[in-house]
This record gives sequence, C-alpha cells and structure tokens, in this order.
Amino acid sequence: MAIPCKFERSILSYDEHEVILRSHHPEIYDTGLDGLEALRQRLRDMRDKESTLARAKRRELRGKGTPRGESFPVPPSIPCSASRCSPPR
Repeated sequence: MAIPCKFERSILSYDEHEVILRSHHPEIYDTGLDGLEALRQRLRDMRDKESTLARAKRRELRGKGTPRGESFPVPPSIPCSASRCSPPR
C-alpha cells in the first residue's frame, strides 16, 4: 500500500501504530517466522475489529441497530447528602 506514514500515524492509536510499524521496512526483515505469524494474526484481528465497528456504525445510521453501549443498564444515581455535595449552581 502506498499510504504515507504521517497519515497512518494520524488515524491510529499509539498501540495500533506500534503494531503497524513492525510490518514496515526495515523491521519486518528482523522478525522471525513465529513473529511474522503472530504479526499476521494481530493485523487480522485489528482488521476484523475495525470491520465490525464500521458495520455496527453503518447499521446504527440506517436505524437498524442500537448505538454501542446503549444496551447496558445505567447505574442508579446515588443520593447526595449535604455534607458530600456542593449546592447546585
């Protein structure tokens, strides 16, 4: 792929960028067979996760799915005593 490294860095988190750097020249030449297989699996897992998130976002935009996190119950609010809370502003 011919994507500039600067663009890659702008769209990836720090951890994701570290994995991607291991797949570029010259680091890929220093990696053994076991390391390459682990890197391939990690890259595929990252791709699958991103694909799942993109699919869920498209479904949400079409109105077919609930937004992520909406299905989790909201914890009840804890009543506030006068000694722990500041007055409302």
